[in-house]
Amino acid sequence: MSSKRRVETNRSAIPVGILALMLVSLVLFVTLGPVDQVARAAVPPYAWSVSRVDPNDDTGLFTSIVLDGSGEPYISYIDETLGIVRVAHRSTSNWTTEPVASVGSSQGNTNLAFGPNATLYLSFVAGESHVVELATRNASGWTVTPVDLGYSEGYNRLVIDPTGRPMLAYTASNGWLRYAVRTGTTWAFETVDRTTVISRYIGLAVDGSGEPHISYYGNGVLRYAARVAGVWQTEMVDPSPYAGWYSTIGLDSGGAPHIAYYDSV
Repeated sequence: MSSKRRVETNRSAIPVGILALMLVSLVLFVTLGPVDQVARAAVPPYAWSVSRVDPNDDTGLFTSIVLDGSGEPYISYIDETLGIVRVAHRSTSNWTTEPVASVGSSQGNTNLAFGPNATLYLSFVAGESHVVELATRNASGWTVTPVDLGYSEGYNRLVIDPTGRPMLAYTASNGWLRYAVRTGTTWAFETVDRTTVISRYIGLAVDGSGEPHISYYGNGVLRYAARVAGVWQTEMVDPSPYAGWYSTIGLDSGGAPHIAYYDSV
């Protein structure tokens, strides 16, 4: 974790509008928030086509995007006007949106992931109760299950492990970093880091062995956590003050972690 590269941005305008980026089968999708559009670029001819997903005001906050087996996008987001978590789906050229749950005034991430049998999973934190929720969609519709009490700012991330189990990393109500995994209908919980006052800007990835890797901002710096032989180990990645905002983590083919983040200084 000693190697890092710096990507400069215009520090007067944090680029939080671009919340998800995915390259699949030479098609690039970008969700733009808090606006209500999605852009699509084919390679070639490098031409952008912008379509309006949800025409209502104050929609598109805290977006997440995944592609189904046919390459069609699904986008989760908050409808701030109505206080609803929604999922939009495009089939051919038509967008449809559906409500998942009422969350009140919400903060924090929404996260989409596909599991086995094309089951769609969505995690979010309810704005009024601060409960971390996991919603599951199948042919009969959405089922929302409470997981744990989270933090008011709503930090949470979701991945599906190689065996199809949903994994969550989130900030608990006391500010500690927590991890949860569901096997069947049973959740197992672990506290990852008790040393941070508040763990923020969480990223989550899972390796080929099903072990979680977490990036996060804690005690003013970027941090990394991994579970080794059943024990969580944490380390500081970037000691620069205020480095680690908006972190996201991915693993390369060798299992080494790569973390992108914003250095606010």
